[in-house]
Amino acid sequence: MSSDKPTLPIDITSDTTCPWCFIGFQRLQRAIASPEVQKLNVNIEVRFRPPRPKRSRYDAKFGIAGDQHTDATQLRIALAAEEEGIQFRWGGLLEKAWEKGGSGLQVKFAEIVCKGYNEEEQDVSSHAYLASAAESARVFSESEALEWLKGDDCLRDVQQGFLRAKSYGVDSVPYIVIDNRAAVTGVEDIGLFIKEIQLCAENPTPY
Repeated sequence: MSSDKPTLPIDITSDTTCPWCFIGFQRLQRAIASPEVQKLNVNIEVRFRPPRPKRSRYDAKFGIAGDQHTDATQLRIALAAEEEGIQFRWGGLLEKAWEKGGSGLQVKFAEIVCKGYNEEEQDVSSHAYLASAAESARVFSESEALEWLKGDDCLRDVQQGFLRAKSYGVDSVPYIVIDNRAAVTGVEDIGLFIKEIQLCAENPTPY
């Protein structure tokens, strides 16, 4: 696609450890690669927004209902953790990949991590695994990634992402927003993705 075409952003809020999110992402990728979408006069820019921790882990650990884990709650957790010197990694490397290489690099890193968890049974909470994935995607070298994971770079971006998700009313994943106006929630058919992308691309004003 040429750079003089208008950009059509697609934002994805998902959970690396959610198989439905992985399936939804694959369907979105297939929709974007379809002839119907490829002929549109837009540059599609996919961006992963900070994912949320897997709710079932919190339910088992703290014994509270999943619907209590809103993005605002997670933001409070992240802020409290920062005060105690605890650095949770809920999408920090995704933000760094975006910062260093935009959509292409971020999507590449996301694909590696999603496949690592869902197909290879990798531990995505492991710094060693995340560093290896970062090197594979060429976000960092493995040693640079391990050092970076000790710091707080991109933490504020992640926290702002939680608030952004809350403003969209995100209460489940996957949650995909096309052109800041058309939301696709859950795992939908490829045809729906194609239809929504076409509507947004062909109608500059909200439909």
